[in-house]
Amino acid sequence: MPSTLPQHFMQPLVEKYGEDAVRLAVNSSTTLTDFPESLIDQWSNKVNQLWNIRRNIVPESSIKASLEKSSSQQAKRVVILHGRSASPDMHFYPWLKQAMLAQGFEVLSPHIEDSVHSSAPNWNETLTKIKSQFTSETTVVAHSMAALAFCRFLQDNSDIHIKAFHSVAGVFNDFLRPFQPPELTEQIRTFDPEHINHASIHKQIDHIHLHHSTDDSRVVFASATKYLEAFGVGKLHSYENRDHFLNQPEFPELAEAIVADYSAKLLSIILDFDGVLGDTWEATFSTRMAVSRMTKPEAIEHERSLLNKPYHAKDSENLQEKLADKEIWQKQYRNTFAQLRPQPFTDFIEALKRLNNVQFAIVSSSEKQLIEQVLKESGLEIPTILDYKHHYSKEEKVLEVCENWNIPASDAYYITDTVADVHELKHILPLDHIIGCGWGYSGAQALLKVLDEKNVLMAARDIFSLFSINPLFLLSDESEQAYRQVQAILFDEDTINSVERLEIIKNCIDAFSTESLIAEPVWVDLLMAIAPFAPIISQELWSELGVSSEVPFIHESV
Repeated sequence: MPSTLPQHFMQPLVEKYGEDAVRLAVNSSTTLTDFPESLIDQWSNKVNQLWNIRRNIVPESSIKASLEKSSSQQAKRVVILHGRSASPDMHFYPWLKQAMLAQGFEVLSPHIEDSVHSSAPNWNETLTKIKSQFTSETTVVAHSMAALAFCRFLQDNSDIHIKAFHSVAGVFNDFLRPFQPPELTEQIRTFDPEHINHASIHKQIDHIHLHHSTDDSRVVFASATKYLEAFGVGKLHSYENRDHFLNQPEFPELAEAIVADYSAKLLSIILDFDGVLGDTWEATFSTRMAVSRMTKPEAIEHERSLLNKPYHAKDSENLQEKLADKEIWQKQYRNTFAQLRPQPFTDFIEALKRLNNVQFAIVSSSEKQLIEQVLKESGLEIPTILDYKHHYSKEEKVLEVCENWNIPASDAYYITDTVADVHELKHILPLDHIIGCGWGYSGAQALLKVLDEKNVLMAARDIFSLFSINPLFLLSDESEQAYRQVQAILFDEDTINSVERLEIIKNCIDAFSTESLIAEPVWVDLLMAIAPFAPIISQELWSELGVSSEVPFIHESV
């Protein structure tokens, strides 16, 4: 207890508001002899807010998983391949090298001998020497002729897989200006460009970028569009008045595009709808009651019996008969859906919205129109929805989504709520890429029998234990700013007095109260900051984290 006010004055307030609220009020008051009771009341509300915030903490395991995943990544690397009649110390190459080094990348700038007369053998010799440097974390920047040379090299080395390919004014076959010398055409022919299968080699590249200026005087702009057409995927960066990019000492747009590809690994998540995004269980068994003339217990038992067998498997027997039954079912389901208006699982949808660098699709046995209705109300935009009309088999639909995304099925995650889906999809997806929702149809206990514990979500926030996150990743800009001020006061005893410190803490509590998810390390810092002033609640909340020690703190209260 603070000793600045008489005990007979303090005790009634402590009994009414609690010791922590009184401590906080005293320490935040500039006039200790006469502060209003309303100030204690305000701090009492803040103490209660802390308990509410506690419900939204993302466990430490999420952060540890992120750190472990990050530490296991290969070194980020950029390989800069200069063009014909050039060298690594010309044009924008030196600037790009320094820009990438400043961003923490390793940089290689190999020199192509006699680049004026270089042909496929020259390029192949140089690139083969550094073949080990082309990893899944490598970006290749290829200028002019180098783009053609690297495509040929990839064609001949199908075991290589790189992060990104940036063609800068890249030569595609003989898409040059008419006045180019004949010997240049002969050089191009040595790469046998007619037999480079771009549709195949693009599978060896995660991100493809084509940089070209509309006024290029050496390689026509159509070369870039031909590349895009041949690859079938990629991003075209169009410029004006850059010619062949020879007379610009800097290239910031290129540097930004390179860094952007490393911001985070693209997550490919395919979602079931019923029981995952939409709370449709009541609509499901109610439809069964109407269609099959069952009592409620009979309908529930019948629907539960379908949850363990892959009813929608691609080799399903009597397919036409099942499709006919599905149409009868769906007609009644639409009516039931309209009457009951199933609600979205808002907490989970909000958690999904917080994931960065992710592509979503829905593969469901429900109906696209009904799914879109719920998604529209929730604000979650998912462009790809494959329903029962698209294909009866979920397996086939998942494979189709992966093909459209240009990824192997082993890179995708599927989030479901039924054991049946696990059995159907485990043949095409790694089992640790199938995620179960404990709040759905089958329930957590059933899912735990077929999935590892870490792959069964008990609450919406558990999704972050599966994917990389940053402690500040979950916070809004306002909350991040408030948190950074808390970090500052933890170690700045000399310049910030207790009144100022508590004002910062109060602002942080208010900001955190608007958040649905807060990373545990962020929460720990807030508890350490408030501990000197509110030792009781801070220790209780600290213990809630499963820590047996006392909460540490930096400063004593005044």
